[in-house]
Amino acid sequence: MTTKTAVTPWGLTRVSELSRMVELPYASAELDPDTQTARYRDVDGSLIDPIEAGKHGSATNTSPRTGTSRDGSGSPAPDSDTGHDGDRD
Repeated sequence: MTTKTAVTPWGLTRVSELSRMVELPYASAELDPDTQTARYRDVDGSLIDPIEAGKHGSATNTSPRTGTSRDGSGSPAPDSDTGHDGDRD
C-alpha cells in the first residue's frame, strides 16, 4: 500500500508577512501635461511638494567573453560568444 504525504510547495516556504502599511503624504496624484511629471495633492486638493525617492544606487555592466572547450577547461575556446553580467544596488 502506498502512502501519500502532503508536501508544501517550495514557493510557499519563501512567503513572509507583509510589511506594516505606510501612510503616504498625498491623497491623489495626476500627470502634469506640460512637464509629464506627477503632481501630488493632499486631501484638500492643494498641491504638495514632490515625493523624494531618496538616493539611487549605481549599476555596473560588463560583457565578458565566454567560451567552452572540448575538455571543459575553458581554453582554448573553439566556441565563443559574449555574455552579460550586471549588478544593481
